[in-house]
Amino acid sequence: MKKLFLFIFFIIVVIMVYSALNNSGSSSQNPSSSSSRTVNLNANVSFDGIQFTIQNKDTFDWSNIKLEVNPEFLKSGYIYNSEIIMEAGEEYTVGVLQFVKKDGTRFNPIATKPMTFEISCDTPNGKGTYSGEWK
Repeated sequence: MKKLFLFIFFIIVVIMVYSALNNSGSSSQNPSSSSSRTVNLNANVSFDGIQFTIQNKDTFDWSNIKLEVNPEFLKSGYIYNSEIIMEAGEEYTVGVLQFVKKDGTRFNPIATKPMTFEISCDTPNGKGTYSGEWK
């Protein structure tokens, strides 16, 4: 009985080791893992008191764009989700009232100074991110 138990235990260990080796090899060769790459966007963002001007200084287009003013640690700021594609080398403007918090509060530049600005989007090379600030 003891030999049977040891034999079954040995088989289970071999199967677990084989399974672990197979899973680790397949995940590193997974072609979708490249889409989880993060790309630093080359952008220029300015603010004139009425609107934000965003310049895509990359050589590729941005899509599924999320713009955010004054995000906080573990808390959203004022968000604008754009459905347009920001083409490489182009400049776009977005009015301040387009930026809204999750509770519906609109960005008011008279009451709140824009301190930070973040961009996240999809690019041909993976997820793109940009973060900038004003002093």
